Amino acid sequence: MDLSRRDFLATGTAAAGATLAGAPASATPVMLAQAGPAPRGFDPADAALKYDLVIANADVLDPSQRLRGKRDVGIKNGQIAALSSTPIAAERSAQRYDAAGRLTTPGLVDLHTHYGPLIGAIGLPADELVSITATTTGVSAGDAGANNFGALKHWVIGQARTRLFAFVHISSIGLAGGLAPGEMLNIEYANIDACARALAENPDVVLGVKVRITDNVVGTNGVEPLRRARRAAELAGKGFRVMCHIGAAPGNLADVLDLLRPGDILTHSYSGAGNNIVQNGQLIPAAKAAKQRGVIFDVGHGGGSFDFTVCEPAMMQGCHVDTISSDIHAVSINTPGYPTLPWVMSKFLAMGLSLEEVVQRATRAGEDHRPRAGARHTRRRRARGRRRVRLRRRAGRRVRGHAQQQEGGDEKARSGADGERRASVRAPVFDPVPLLTWHVEPRAGRRAAPFHDFQKVAGIPSAVDHEPLAGTRNA
Repeated sequence: MDLSRRDFLATGTAAAGATLAGAPASATPVMLAQAGPAPRGFDPADAALKYDLVIANADVLDPSQRLRGKRDVGIKNGQIAALSSTPIAAERSAQRYDAAGRLTTPGLVDLHTHYGPLIGAIGLPADELVSITATTTGVSAGDAGANNFGALKHWVIGQARTRLFAFVHISSIGLAGGLAPGEMLNIEYANIDACARALAENPDVVLGVKVRITDNVVGTNGVEPLRRARRAAELAGKGFRVMCHIGAAPGNLADVLDLLRPGDILTHSYSGAGNNIVQNGQLIPAAKAAKQRGVIFDVGHGGGSFDFTVCEPAMMQGCHVDTISSDIHAVSINTPGYPTLPWVMSKFLAMGLSLEEVVQRATRAGEDHRPRAGARHTRRRRARGRRRVRLRRRAGRRVRGHAQQQEGGDEKARSGADGERRASVRAPVFDPVPLLTWHVEPRAGRRAAPFHDFQKVAGIPSAVDHEPLAGTRNA
């Protein structure tokens, strides 16, 4: 046997063990995030299999399978064991939930969250919020930097039932100070080597580097933190992205957008905080160029990082939303913005996107940003890209039609019975559809994200049900 110590360490203990047993070693380490799902502890083909839970009469919507229809869903050992178009007998389930009249979707994937309690000043516990967020996969958007990422991985990600991933902040201290300005006022916190090492050592949970480019965060350092974030992602290896936060960005916004690579993520894309991607009603050329070269435009709603007057013209001019995310944290959840993911999704329904398109951007689109590799993934990614182009074109036509109808409606609202003009108030959202969200993945044999009491999840609070807590500020 010819196996050096260096090869043993490079291929990982699992691959090395296979080599010692006579099997060929893999050229690359096996990563948990790349491992394929497999049924555990049961045979899906067993006609006598008794399920732990059956969701009966569900109106299933799963854009990843282009599926919409009535189904019974059988769950065993936290996995989807059956997706049946015929009723599953009652005696084959330990528990049964009748989901008639409810929309049933895959567990939502939130690309921008702050699920890091005890790590920073704004972190929230993911598991305790499932009943209002319907989110079973969340991404920590820079709560931890290189110096405290170990705490996030072991104390938060390692102990959560919700499936969590993370972007490592280019600032070595992360968001330890909460929303207070400062993590990039001292450029020495942007340690490229330390950040790159944190990425390279944690490929199972890390997606890339987070950076906040806001004038009161970076001070006189301008876009230098973004340059360092990009360099750290490049040093760590292929597949790591940069998530760049904007909103009152310093200088020319084009300087920020031009630094983003294909696959990098612009979050708070439709913010109206100042220096926006839409100025004087027109999409700026740098934003259009970024979109065309493959930059991901993410919502990142937060307490005040979304503006209809930016989003609608941006989408009408070709800058369509790629992923819908919440930016939920301890401050934003207590603002009128109330960014639970279903609540944010409902705003895009109000702007004319179809239900299928909205769910796709909060499930499959968000899941696409997990680390993957291989030619098969490349082919699938290209096919998804072609489908997205068609979706954007179709959604763009809907948005244009919706805007024309809205203009006509606003004109009628502004004119009273006596012909005098009066102020109109446009409701930004409508009451979202009732949602029952699986806390599982919708394919036979796929590992399910852990789920909680379905009775608690069945009626997600609507817009009219929620009253924000008093004494809070917008953020």
